[in-house]
Amino acid sequence: MLVFRLKQGKKVVESLTRKVQNIKSGVIFGLGALDEVTLKLYNLKRMRYAIKNVKGPLEIGSFIALIAENPDGKIGIHPHVVVSGKDFISFSGHLEEAVVGATFEAVILTSNQILKRYNDAEIGLNLLEK
Repeated sequence: MLVFRLKQGKKVVESLTRKVQNIKSGVIFGLGALDEVTLKLYNLKRMRYAIKNVKGPLEIGSFIALIAENPDGKIGIHPHVVVSGKDFISFSGHLEEAVVGATFEAVILTSNQILKRYNDAEIGLNLLEK
């Protein structure tokens, strides 16, 4: 288990992607606050993402990401997040990127099971082989 935090102003997805390069597979759980997020929601019919930018301050209600080998052979993360603002209205989806507000605290749990993704042309996404 690896416990760490990202400081204010850091990009979450970019930082986590760098941090997991020597990890074959696992899961990341996180909490904290963000200044802004870019969320994506996949439209299966159109095989495209809708994108929503949300400005903060935002509280993370939930953050989880799977660590797996992508079809290009590189290790990547697949992050999802739920955030809410001062009105307590929540937004959630695939996390494209976020900027840390006060803090982002996380734990990585690694696995001996190797997770790999393949590109499913029918769905248009990189899916787990399992």
